[in-house]
Amino acid sequence: MSGGDPVVLSNLCTTLSQTHRWHASSLSYDEFRLLKRLLAWPTTSVFPVLDLLRLVAAHPDGASKLGSSFAGLRVLDMTAPEAAFLTNASDKGAPMPVQLMALRFSCNLLANRDSRTAVATQAAAGDEANNPLSTLTSLAAALTEGGSKTNKNVSSAGELVTDHDGSPTTDDGSRMTDDGSPTTDDGSRMTDDGSPTTD
Repeated sequence: MSGGDPVVLSNLCTTLSQTHRWHASSLSYDEFRLLKRLLAWPTTSVFPVLDLLRLVAAHPDGASKLGSSFAGLRVLDMTAPEAAFLTNASDKGAPMPVQLMALRFSCNLLANRDSRTAVATQAAAGDEANNPLSTLTSLAAALTEGGSKTNKNVSSAGELVTDHDGSPTTDDGSRMTDDGSPTTDDGSRMTDDGSPTTD
């Protein structure tokens, strides 16, 4: 880090630590630019950055901005260097804390309506090589099948992203279709208010 980066990082940490003010706080352009640079750290060192990123995904403004590639931070673009941590974390040699933070980031990303919609929109585009939903599901599957060195915390987090048959789920536990839309118990699509659609 250089120049004003320590101040930017301190401001980001302060905003994220004040959860009671999340409804009234926002994350800045400079904070997202710093996260983008920090995500370039090697897999063995990126753990603290992922810990911050998972909190950004839980913050309402942060999740919305993650979904829109704010400040050039393209974590939903699987071809972007800053999204490489999602595929790197599924490697059996990745440190367990990196695996856990990548899964927690995934859970938080899918728990927020704005970022979940962004994931679903990109998944619906049909480009399998650049499908964040497929990447998140593959990460969870790889780590729940033993890639996590059988760590129970990593396995539990992986199960939150997918259910036992590998289908992605939403934050309320309902299944998602291939395009990221939630479904009812009978498999029909749901609207944003949770009612079934007629299609």
